[in-house]
Amino acid sequence: MLDELNNRFVTFERRFDDCINSSSQNDVSENIVDKIQALNIDFEISVGYLYKQSLYLCSDNEFSELARMIMIIETSDNDGLQLSKAKASQIRKLLFSKVDLRLESKFQSLPQDKKEALLNLAKKLEPFELVSMHERLQAM
Repeated sequence: MLDELNNRFVTFERRFDDCINSSSQNDVSENIVDKIQALNIDFEISVGYLYKQSLYLCSDNEFSELARMIMIIETSDNDGLQLSKAKASQIRKLLFSKVDLRLESKFQSLPQDKKEALLNLAKKLEPFELVSMHERLQAM
């Protein structure tokens, strides 16, 4: 199982890197920028959450396969999987960093209507140029 876990992690990493690399080629439309601005949410939360979501949606299949493998290993009663369990725990910590969890916590503390608005926007976005988006919003 350790080999399969490693393979799925490498596959996810490659896809996630591809998503990040593609973001530099995608600028968000003025319409979307206006909608984000109209939400009147701290840019760290709105732009950060949308960027994170766009990357995870871009790599969703690979992320799901990796998460499924981690769950299988971590819930197994097989004592022969100690090395796999240790590796799964390390990978889980990488996947859910404190920064990601803090951002998710801030997102979850938003009013329901603002969360729904961000979620609807996130569904429409491919990974995007983060710095450009932030600069455009600050210029408004």
